Amino acid sequence: MLQAMYSDDDRVPYDGPVAVEIELGVPDKRARDLDNHFKALLDGLVDLNYIKDDSQVVHINGRFAPKHAVLNKGYAIIRVVSTSEIYLLQNPIDILDKH
Repeated sequence: MLQAMYSDDDRVPYDGPVAVEIELGVPDKRARDLDNHFKALLDGLVDLNYIKDDSQVVHINGRFAPKHAVLNKGYAIIRVVSTSEIYLLQNPIDILDKH
């Protein structure tokens, strides 16, 4: 079950396009497919009123946590960024790449 770090029942979900970054910590050494976790996590963002619908997600970047960072329990760190913020983050890189 996904739980928000801070409860906000009056949260108005963001309704624009977003990119999502996910880091998963797994509780054991069993083999897992990273992409199998995305749907449940995106549905959780909708259920917690962070976004209106998971169809807003236009980019997903996911990874498993480094092995030394894994705790006894599994966890997910999810970062949601509007696509306008992504442009602002990528713009300086684009400028550097052109020189």
